[in-house]
Amino acid sequence: MVKALTFFDLDGTLLNAKTELDADVIQAIQQLKQNDILPVIATGRNLFEIRHIIDQTNIDTLVSANGTFVVANGKPIYSTPLDKAVIERLTTMTSTNGDAYAVLNHAAARIDRLTDVARNCYHYINTPVPIIDPTYWQFNPINMMLVLTLPENDERYREAFKNETRLLSPNAL
Repeated sequence: MVKALTFFDLDGTLLNAKTELDADVIQAIQQLKQNDILPVIATGRNLFEIRHIIDQTNIDTLVSANGTFVVANGKPIYSTPLDKAVIERLTTMTSTNGDAYAVLNHAAARIDRLTDVARNCYHYINTPVPIIDPTYWQFNPINMMLVLTLPENDERYREAFKNETRLLSPNAL
């Protein structure tokens, strides 16, 4: 029987400055479980991005993708994908503006094209550039979308999608 829940962010909480898990953190997670305290990861990242953390800690309950994909005891219990019409509007706008976009869900990330800005964004976060597939969103549920543009271009997207509350995340990259 679970006596309590404890929620953990990743960066600077479960993960050290090198974005790695320390042995004492893994041990502390195991101690929580032995004391009937359920550890829960709460993160903006998607399931596929944190699989190694899940495997190392044996944490099987998480709130991921900024709350749009939830797993309890290893089983998905909640998912709220973006509306396809909104994605279509955003893809059209990025194409018109010469920007790129990435779509993400619990399984994968895809990018529509590789621009210099997109390449620099992924280099900055030390992450491989996703597979280029501009049609992925048409055949898969999408929980998150990133517009890969210069900071001075952010406002045009905020203005165009100001009534889409799920798209209000400020400059991610």
